[in-house]
Amino acid sequence: MTQQGSKQAALDALASDFAAGSLGVPMYVGALFFVGDIDGLYAAMDKVVASGEPFDVELFFSRMGRPFRKDARFTPLMMRLGLVDFWDKAGW
Repeated sequence: MTQQGSKQAALDALASDFAAGSLGVPMYVGALFFVGDIDGLYAAMDKVVASGEPFDVELFFSRMGRPFRKDARFTPLMMRLGLVDFWDKAGW
């Protein structure tokens, strides 16, 4: 049985758990992605990148990632992550 609740309550709980250190970067990024919180995910990326912990960047390139890729913040994020430099060297 699936329970439904407030999307904002879920987002608040995720942010709280992440801030408290009880939710790792991969789970936090994935949860924000699958909830579809574009602004929340981009807002969290400073902390995510600063943590140095790996996460599944492939999510951005999935079919569900299209709204994230269309966002103006996508290319600067890929540059910050070093993916643009990587693609320039290794090929797209």
